[in-house]
Amino acid sequence: MTPTELPDTSRRSTILQRALAIAIVLSAILVPVATTAIASRFADASSQRESGVKLVELAVSILREPPTAKAVDIRSWAMDVLDVYSGVRLSQAAREALSDSVRLPAPLSDSGGFSVIACLDSMCDTSVVRMLPRKPAATSK
Repeated sequence: MTPTELPDTSRRSTILQRALAIAIVLSAILVPVATTAIASRFADASSQRESGVKLVELAVSILREPPTAKAVDIRSWAMDVLDVYSGVRLSQAAREALSDSVRLPAPLSDSGGFSVIACLDSMCDTSVVRMLPRKPAATSK
């Protein structure tokens, strides 16, 4: 008997076996590729977030210094960084104050491994108080 002479059920079985073999080969190739692509996306997002945190730390350190005429541009950049990466946009009045005469205060208090950061109505669009995890102190051996 030739394949064209096989009964109808046998022909279906052969087609299903071929389809199953193709599906197994494709899944053996596509699953690792998809897993790698997804893991790469998560790694990129994590890296971008870490870079954003470092930029915010730099911006805050700049804005904690007393404003000077020479530092207007760098303070403006620091405020732009805060607007983009911190999740809290500064009001126009706060931007003007930080550019001209006001510097960011140090954290209000230290409490159980958390730094309390306050943003007053005069500085931000809304009152915000956040508890931020404090970085552990470096221990020396």
